[in-house]
Amino acid sequence: MVIKRIDAADNCAGRVIPLGRQGENLAREIVLDCAGFQKLYGVGTVQMLHRRAGESAPYPCTVQQEGSEIHWTLTAADTALSGEGRLVLHWYVDAVLVKTVVYRTSVERSVSGSYTTETPELPWVDKVLQAANEIMELSANGGIGTEQLGKGIENYLQKHPLSEKDPTVPEWARQPQKPTYTAGEVGALSADTLRTAVDGALEQAAASGEFKGEPGIQGLQGEKGEKGDPGEPGARGLQGE
Repeated sequence: MVIKRIDAADNCAGRVIPLGRQGENLAREIVLDCAGFQKLYGVGTVQMLHRRAGESAPYPCTVQQEGSEIHWTLTAADTALSGEGRLVLHWYVDAVLVKTVVYRTSVERSVSGSYTTETPELPWVDKVLQAANEIMELSANGGIGTEQLGKGIENYLQKHPLSEKDPTVPEWARQPQKPTYTAGEVGALSADTLRTAVDGALEQAAASGEFKGEPGIQGLQGEKGEKGDPGEPGARGLQGE
């Protein structure tokens, strides 16, 4: 994979980012170094939008942020149309947009012409929001109950299933059922073994005397209490005959 590194904070006037040839998939990675933005505006997060050649609406790029570096691995959807496009980078600090940079992008025409014009897939968050908007429209037009609301979301996700397209995500993480491991398989102690080991270690530490401190200084003696008043003498008994 070809890696193209760009200083995002550098003067971008007239800059063109080459995305490769039409239809190429996972052949190039664009790395935008935003250390300059981070220094000027503070640590932040990025959002990137790309508008392909000949299209009017941009789509959100699937990127990974590693510190101040933004990694954009190009797919066939990103390179589907040849010509000049636009890449917009938004830098957010505490959810506030503090910087916007616009680049030109270029995709070279395919020599063979054998490529597929794919539509970039929306991130799963956008899919959920889109489903929510459609359901809200249904509710506004006639009202729907909780059961209908759940059914609407279920139907939408069946038609638009969520799938992981990030090439850096391992295959096992893409599966609905994730692998499970026992404590022994990962080299960890079981709960019972761990409890026995901890109790044994505490007993051994107590027996060693290493954690036994010297006797403390005896505290001051408290004041002596006052003597109580003596009681009144009892009545004298009658003398016998």
